[in-house]
Amino acid sequence: MQQTHYIIDGYSLLHRKHPGQLGNKAELNRFREALIREIDQWLPAGNRATLVFDGQQFSRAAQSRSGEFHIVYTKANQSADAYIERLCHEQATPEQFTVISNDRAVIELAAAAACSTQSCGVFLDELARQVRSQVRKRKQVNQQAKGPTLGDFFPDEPK
Repeated sequence: MQQTHYIIDGYSLLHRKHPGQLGNKAELNRFREALIREIDQWLPAGNRATLVFDGQQFSRAAQSRSGEFHIVYTKANQSADAYIERLCHEQATPEQFTVISNDRAVIELAAAAACSTQSCGVFLDELARQVRSQVRKRKQVNQQAKGPTLGDFFPDEPK
């Protein structure tokens, strides 16, 4: 099975997920951190992800969440779009890369570099399915772990 390296346009994804809600810096930080946690939990085993944010307001360099998930805040003189474009064009095997963005220019640049593309909406639907699946699995584990209850031994009385 071929591994995929997801290159995610961070603010494009945040704007799709929280339209009109990113004006407040505190909210933006909260939404960004929540998105980072979701992607970290979602990332399929054996795959990689690079989440790219415009870094003009940050002095942080690239951060690594795990060996397979990296968060990049671009340099002040570089946009996330330019960073993503460079990543796409530097790859020897672009077919292993999927760029996630709603920015038409980013999508066109990725496709021109022979990378796969995916809209933010499709990606967010996939994240939501994964979260629902994890919740169901936790409920099943919790129900199995509980063991029998008194109701199992004393059924409801007839009416």
